[in-house]
Amino acid sequence: SKYWRAAANVAAGEDVLNAAQFMSDKGSIFRPYPRAIKMELGMLTTEAAIIIGDIKAGAKYLGVLAEEDPKLNEIDQLALLEGMLKQLSGDFTGAITAWEEVEKGEHRPSKANAVILRSDLLLSMRKIKEKDKVARAVTSKAELKDIEIVSEILEQKAEVRTHNSLPSTYT
Repeated sequence: SKYWRAAANVAAGEDVLNAAQFMSDKGSIFRPYPRAIKMELGMLTTEAAIIIGDIKAGAKYLGVLAEEDPKLNEIDQLALLEGMLKQLSGDFTGAITAWEEVEKGEHRPSKANAVILRSDLLLSMRKIKEKDKVARAVTSKAELKDIEIVSEILEQKAEVRTHNSLPSTYT
């Protein structure tokens, strides 16, 4: 289906804006799936809503996922998305608080992402300097004992930025 193709493209960082728009528009599709698929697909759909700036849809999808009795690692992932939604809505303090909670969690990729997102936001708010951001990232890397996770995330972010202007195949 077009929804699954869009999900694959968002996950792969290909044609992200168009795929994210399609996923957000058709987001309720993930509701009837079994829990494991629903959680993964729902988080991706929430992320798609965030990518296109649709706060209302993102909050709706996040609410559906929160009702699924999330496991510990899923709680970290949902809190990361919650922080992203809060940042998008202008609640910077709420975003920072959400990401600080993620940093205390167990899901290592979410922890790494939270450090980066929180540091970027604090830097943009001029609450920290660039050297503090680097120090936080280095400290986080040491705590995570897996520098490759942070590197992968940064590479994915760079790839997403380069693929945002590709033509749509979802209309």
